[in-house]
Amino acid sequence: MKIILKLLIILCFSGIANAQLPKSNLFLADITLNGNAVSVGSFKNITNREGYNNQPSFSPDGKYLLYTSGKTIDTLIQTDIVRFDLLTNTEKVLSKDPKNEYSPQVTPDGKNYSVVYGPDQIIQSFSLEDGSFTEFVIGDLALIGYYCWYDSTTLFTFYFSENLAPSLALWYKGIRLPDRIITTPIGRSLHKMPHKDGVSYIEKLNNEEWYVAGISDPWTTNNLVRLKKLPIQSEDIAWAPDGTLFTTHQSKILKWKEGVDEDWVPVADLINTSKQLTRIAISPDGKKIVVVGN
Repeated sequence: MKIILKLLIILCFSGIANAQLPKSNLFLADITLNGNAVSVGSFKNITNREGYNNQPSFSPDGKYLLYTSGKTIDTLIQTDIVRFDLLTNTEKVLSKDPKNEYSPQVTPDGKNYSVVYGPDQIIQSFSLEDGSFTEFVIGDLALIGYYCWYDSTTLFTFYFSENLAPSLALWYKGIRLPDRIITTPIGRSLHKMPHKDGVSYIEKLNNEEWYVAGISDPWTTNNLVRLKKLPIQSEDIAWAPDGTLFTTHQSKILKWKEGVDEDWVPVADLINTSKQLTRIAISPDGKKIVVVGN
């Protein structure tokens, strides 16, 4: 039974099941952080097409976005990685691989981008210049759903552990450390926190109680801290450089800053554009915001 369930998980990340990927587009706007105040400009649909346009992440220099784009081929979905230039508003398809790729992020060296790759859900990296293969980051049927880089050799991952629960796991450039399944179950949003040393993740107690939680030291297990309860069914977050936390809920973008806001504060509403926002990202300089609308 466990083998069958693992195969089903693999299929969910392969072309066989990808026909169920939701239609989605990316909406980009300027954002201004002025002390405790936040103002958001008008949103522009930068993809504006049918299909799957999702999983955005900014480059460290804030000059471009990487995202996953899916297109239908016969009855299957083929996903590729696209780079959107924020200065010229032009885009380039980086990947030219027949296997599906998800969750693009610029690697810590700034020269490559990493993705969850193929039906085995491993992590590979490719050149930002021409999309050519550069490295197996985590291989061998890894069953990784999502991830974030902690440093140049260490990653935190949303990992399907032996009991098939989505778990927070620590990997060291290709090897899951034997006793480093940190906690379970978790959600899909993993981020290195820009304002303090550590990584945030989504702790799921049940179907309604979800928290943004943090771990400040990857090498110990007794330092997991709940930071803020999320609105019901919201699990996508982003950090601004000053430590302001953002999430999406229905058509709204909400913010919360520790020591300033008692609860989530609405800063934008895209009700005329999208009734359901999901993923969200903030540029490293805190000047751009992008959300996914279904």
